[in-house]
Amino acid sequence: MQRSSPGNDLDCLVFKRFRIGTSRRFDMLETLCLITLAIGMTDLPMGWKWDIEPTNVRVETNECVQLGETGTLVAHWNGDQFTARFIQSMSESDEEGNANGRSDAYMLAITTDEGTTQYNPQGTMGNPVQTIFMWSNAKLDPSRISTIGVLRRTEQGLRSISRNAMDQAASEGVEVMPLAIKGAPFAFDLPTLDGNRIASEDLKGQFVLIDNWATWCGPCMAKMPELKKLHDTWGGKGLQIIGIDWDSDIAKGKLAIERESLYWPQVNPYEVAPDHIELWNQASGIDALPYLVLLDVDGTVITSGAPEDVMSTTEDLMYLQEEIKSMTPSQIRRALLNVSEKKNEAQNNSRLKENLTRHFNMLMKALKDHTQASPNPPLSTPPLYTLDQIQMLEQIQKMSEAEIRWALVETSNARQEARNNREMQDKLTMTFNMLMNALKDRSSNGDN
Repeated sequence: MQRSSPGNDLDCLVFKRFRIGTSRRFDMLETLCLITLAIGMTDLPMGWKWDIEPTNVRVETNECVQLGETGTLVAHWNGDQFTARFIQSMSESDEEGNANGRSDAYMLAITTDEGTTQYNPQGTMGNPVQTIFMWSNAKLDPSRISTIGVLRRTEQGLRSISRNAMDQAASEGVEVMPLAIKGAPFAFDLPTLDGNRIASEDLKGQFVLIDNWATWCGPCMAKMPELKKLHDTWGGKGLQIIGIDWDSDIAKGKLAIERESLYWPQVNPYEVAPDHIELWNQASGIDALPYLVLLDVDGTVITSGAPEDVMSTTEDLMYLQEEIKSMTPSQIRRALLNVSEKKNEAQNNSRLKENLTRHFNMLMKALKDHTQASPNPPLSTPPLYTLDQIQMLEQIQKMSEAEIRWALVETSNARQEARNNREMQDKLTMTFNMLMNALKDRSSNGDN
């Protein structure tokens, strides 16, 4: 790949990052150089792919409208003035989705007789439904344009940027927050505004909701009443909220925290690493607010993004956890069977299957907690049930009491014979415990 020098028509631009009807976090004025690369149509920069492949342009029409994978490109030219907008619909994003809403998520690729040039957006604006990426160049002669395309940063690209930033931060001793990757661990250990520290390792066993906000971000402040309601309802009951205040004026942020009664741990990157804000941006992948991250009880990322979806998921999980806490072991086992059947039926619905899997794991944790807390525990504490073991539970539910008693005797004899095989003993012990629990359920329900 050959890099060419910008010509006179590719000067660096000075522009305003728009805050109109949006929640973007940027300095009002920022200098951005156009990225100019002489590339072939298939020789893409690492970490990028085509959202809209290069399309031939008819200059005489003065307009180009193209549909892409995640949005629509509308380009106009009138005389010497060239403008373009890419309207990204959040609902049209693919499952990678991690680049959505970021100001550096897209680049405009324009081919002229001198080659292909990639332009970073000159500004963004948007709302929870869509983000608009904008380009303008008064020095680009529209008559020279042959094709226009849109490049989209991939998850691989975001991860690469974050990984490099994390490595740099570690080498320089800078504390930063990582990129939220669905299903991956989210480890952090950061100083808070009150002089303490907050670490992911200390929060295991709780759901953690991380709120990236700022006082100048209208949607950030608008959602605070709902966030406080979550805190008041579930704080201390298995939910920990953490605020990341992106105010460069730290005192202003502290006043808002006091005024709005945001009484949960708060971190400000400008206090943690005032000379390395760009490292925070790159490591965390955050350049649009509000942005929330929800962590599971094991510290992995459940979901991240706009407040509405993340806070709704949080509330649903907290109510589910509360419901499970009130269930007896036999009710939990029945619920496990029910959820297992639904999971099998949801093979073609990845989101539903994911939610059911989380429900299943919460039930299993509750059953394990009941087992460990029991004054008369089984012969050994069983591990979490696998799908095969759940299927075995289903078979046991169909057995008569006499068949269960016979199976208990056979399983007990098999355990004796397998005393020198620890792995087999553990499996048989699990089966034995399943049978015993089923027998107890029959007795408590008065079954014959």
